[in-house]
Amino acid sequence: MSIFEKEEERPSELEFDITEKNGSLFIVHQGWPYAMSPPSIVSMSLSPAIVGIDKVLLKGAEQKGIKGNFKLSASDKWFFHCDVRALYVEDLFEGWIYDLQGESMKVDQRVWVCSYLKLFFQIPPKTMYLSITA
Repeated sequence: MSIFEKEEERPSELEFDITEKNGSLFIVHQGWPYAMSPPSIVSMSLSPAIVGIDKVLLKGAEQKGIKGNFKLSASDKWFFHCDVRALYVEDLFEGWIYDLQGESMKVDQRVWVCSYLKLFFQIPPKTMYLSITA
């Protein structure tokens, strides 16, 4: 399922509103918050080397001095000031696994991305560039 019809091309850049509440992150889509952290059963099943994308985004926002809500920009094309490059690895537990590599942020981490990304993409983008802003 996607917000784009099959004949439409998806935009190369999207901006998401991210809400933080009590250390948990939510992606806001059409006024509704969707939890970004892996469900408990997924967390227990993930390799210790894989964390939820929410943990990395919280740490990234903290590194940039951002507390609370922020914007997450994502593009399939490199852009100046991007923080992280995300490389698709595989589907896992209704979500997607990506390897994150730092561009302007210091990160080298494998992450599980929640299935809510499917609200925006029918198939996982092979490469995404991400940036966190206030």
